[in-house]
Amino acid sequence: MTLRDPIDILGFASASSPLDAGMPPELLLPERRAKKVGALPDKARFVLQTVKACLPPQEALAAIGRERIGVSLGTVLGSMDAAEQCLATVRSEGFKGVTPSWYANGLPNATAAIVASVHGFQGPNLTLLGHASGLEALVMACRQIASGRVDAMLAGGFDWPSAWQLDRLQRSTEMRGASGVHAGAGLVWLARRTVRDEPPCGQVIGWSQSWRGADNHSLAAAAAQGWPDAEPVIHETACGAAGQADHLAAGAPLQLVRDVLMHGRSGRHAVVARGFGPAATCLLIQRPD
Repeated sequence: MTLRDPIDILGFASASSPLDAGMPPELLLPERRAKKVGALPDKARFVLQTVKACLPPQEALAAIGRERIGVSLGTVLGSMDAAEQCLATVRSEGFKGVTPSWYANGLPNATAAIVASVHGFQGPNLTLLGHASGLEALVMACRQIASGRVDAMLAGGFDWPSAWQLDRLQRSTEMRGASGVHAGAGLVWLARRTVRDEPPCGQVIGWSQSWRGADNHSLAAAAAQGWPDAEPVIHETACGAAGQADHLAAGAPLQLVRDVLMHGRSGRHAVVARGFGPAATCLLIQRPD
């Protein structure tokens, strides 16, 4: 799909950590308790700390209206470690040892819901699953803005495998070529062009998706239909890419933030995410001069 009116990228943030080094405390929001779900789980604290660097000032959020702001996140594992904890506790102690909030925190959409609740965002609250879901969540966020349902979306991907999940991933066929599996979060702040006057750090001008293994140039061309011809710089994130650290659903958003928005040259960029199968998603970005 090609956008007649580009969607502005007005903020971005990223965080990552090799799991064998442990999660640095500065990447976690300080411990706090939420009224509805008790203590915030570590996954949510990790994403919330990244969110802090991505959002505009509070007065800007108030000017948009929190009912016109949504959240769209992609993840492979979400907070499944909370479900693992529940099962392990039931086996060792029985149901009496299970804390009720573990159930709510272990649902696939728990982190997106917590982010929306903490910041009071009342728009669409979306969670997508899969290795390419971080980029797919960005596409879904753009669809919400383009349709007029919201004026701004916080979107991207995150993953932080538990020790058990990490062991299973490292032994899987899909991850065999990767140098390691790391925790990561990559987020962008997307907004309709009328929301703020300051120049954007980038613009989404289109996207495309294929379920039949289309090559990168075909994906970029499909996303750019209607725009003047310009060969984009292509950035691909593939599951288990040889010799590279795999950040799961955070991989493509991290590449968008670090290789395009932070260090990319001006002009057109195509960010492509490939998951476990032939499906692929492409997001077309225009960097300002």
